[in-house]
Amino acid sequence: MNNSNTPHPTTKKGVSISLSSKVVSLLLILFAIFASVNYLSQRYVVYPSFEALEQEVAQNNVQRALLAIRRELDALRPQAADWAKWDDSYQFIADQNQAYIDANLYAGAVLSIGVNLEAFYNLEGQLVWGMGLDLSTKEVVNYQTFLPKTLPPKHPLLSPPSATAPIQGIINTPSGAMLFVSHPILNDNGEGPARGNVIFGRLLNSKAIARIAEQSRITLYAQAADATAAVSAVAKSDNELAHSNIHIATGETLLTGSTTLLDIEGKPALKLMVSTPRTITARGHKAMMIANISMAVAALSILFFILVLLRITVFTPVTQLTQHAINLGRKNKLSSALNLNRNDEIGVLADEFDLMVERLNQAQRQVSDLSYQAGVAEMASGVLHNIGNAVTPLGVKLSMLKQSLKEAPLAELEMADSELADPSTPEDRRADLQAFKVLANQELIKLISRISPEIDAMRTQVDHVQSVLADQQRYSRAERMLEPLDLDSLLRDSIKLLPESLLAHTQIELDPALAQQQPILAGRIALQQVFNNLLINAAESIKESRQKADTGLIRIFVAGQADDDQQLLQLCICDNGLGIAPDNIKQLFDSGFSTKLRGSGVGLHWCANTLLGMGGRIYASSDGLGHGACLHLLLPRANKP
Repeated sequence: MNNSNTPHPTTKKGVSISLSSKVVSLLLILFAIFASVNYLSQRYVVYPSFEALEQEVAQNNVQRALLAIRRELDALRPQAADWAKWDDSYQFIADQNQAYIDANLYAGAVLSIGVNLEAFYNLEGQLVWGMGLDLSTKEVVNYQTFLPKTLPPKHPLLSPPSATAPIQGIINTPSGAMLFVSHPILNDNGEGPARGNVIFGRLLNSKAIARIAEQSRITLYAQAADATAAVSAVAKSDNELAHSNIHIATGETLLTGSTTLLDIEGKPALKLMVSTPRTITARGHKAMMIANISMAVAALSILFFILVLLRITVFTPVTQLTQHAINLGRKNKLSSALNLNRNDEIGVLADEFDLMVERLNQAQRQVSDLSYQAGVAEMASGVLHNIGNAVTPLGVKLSMLKQSLKEAPLAELEMADSELADPSTPEDRRADLQAFKVLANQELIKLISRISPEIDAMRTQVDHVQSVLADQQRYSRAERMLEPLDLDSLLRDSIKLLPESLLAHTQIELDPALAQQQPILAGRIALQQVFNNLLINAAESIKESRQKADTGLIRIFVAGQADDDQQLLQLCICDNGLGIAPDNIKQLFDSGFSTKLRGSGVGLHWCANTLLGMGGRIYASSDGLGHGACLHLLLPRANKP
């Protein structure tokens, strides 16, 4: 059997990238751009702000260390003022009386102040009294481990007689850097002239630094400064402690802020170092990492949901539409519709595409119908021409034969026989009549001899006509181009072609189950003509039975598959018309048989041959005249089980 699928044109070769792949690639590119911008902003904007904040904290920690040392210095100032602004001290510096020493200047009194050094110097820089203490062991140490007994007249620790304000700061001693307060010795009213200075000193040793660090809650340590090192910049802070600019050294886990304390003469005295853990940048880095992970998870989640949404709303319907278009092009199934049932632009596109395919299908059907009709007309013209060529001389010969038969002396022979049978006929007359009969018989013999070849020629012409008709019968059973057909739509199209005069006496009932049937494999135009012939016969049978318009009924339904073949679908066309006599059932589809007065007996015979040529069959059943008839069509399925 011929396959209805025509070869599909060669498609354009090349790399095919799906729409979903393009969208996914675009989204990934956008995600990568977003991630890059986010990384650059964090790397060059956010993270530097954490570093700057951390630098500021480290700077503030150094300031806190300086402030703590300033507080140590401020704590010495009122104590020194109490001893310096005292008439007893004012008198002692003048007469150096032992009673003052015994009453006030002993180790316990100095320890109670919490200083390493207490000294009284006169205006000439001579030590009047002094004591050095080790605060950790609470023992008296050599005084000169801190200061010499004689100071130069213009030594920074000494005040002129007119001075009333104290001198404070840091001084380098043999024992290390020391905080000091040197207060002019005045009377109780704080009036002079000053007679000398009371000096209180406290070493900035490791224990003092540790105590300051604990109080300030910082990591502080100190080391002796290089007295020969040049200080590039010197700044005087609000705490009146001269120090170098604060320098921040960046380590992997620590920021080390350092500054050098300067003594009262501006020389390096003590280098302070404050370690600040880099917790801010660590937390910032962790926060940015968490933020990046969160943003990545959120972006991937959004990307996933966008892809799922696009797959549902765009990719899947577009893929269905594309696959549908490919199937239409390759399998030529123009009768199938996509039916997306969507209200968006893709739904409109699918509906318009279905409408376009339906119009194309209708146009293809019309072209096929016209082509088939033109072919049938051309074939009929050729058949009629051949039959005409054969029948025309046959008619001429029949006319000539008729004329020859008219000229035969049949009437005269009959009259001669009548006279010869009459006994009263004279003998001479009988002799003439006998002679006439002999001559007439000779003429008839000549006539028969003459027309016998003509009769043979006419027989030859009749055989030629029969061969032409036989060729047509073979053509009706020839293989046709078959295609999958929707049975329901084909029947409805056939019903539309019925004459209105027949439909006026008939109601046609289509079984709804026809719409759910699998396609059949047949030639559409030929099968439609079979349906038309059968429906017209059924309608004419109803009309001839004089059924009323509301009682004439043609039912079309599927009875299932054929009993002996699951590949054939059994379609029944039943009517309540005249019915078929039992004697006519077997010969109903024979050539030349017809129950109609003016029938040719060709229609049902052609239908049977056409169905046979498509791999189907047809048979009829009826309960007798007056009980209607049912025609059973066995049609091949397109999707065979």
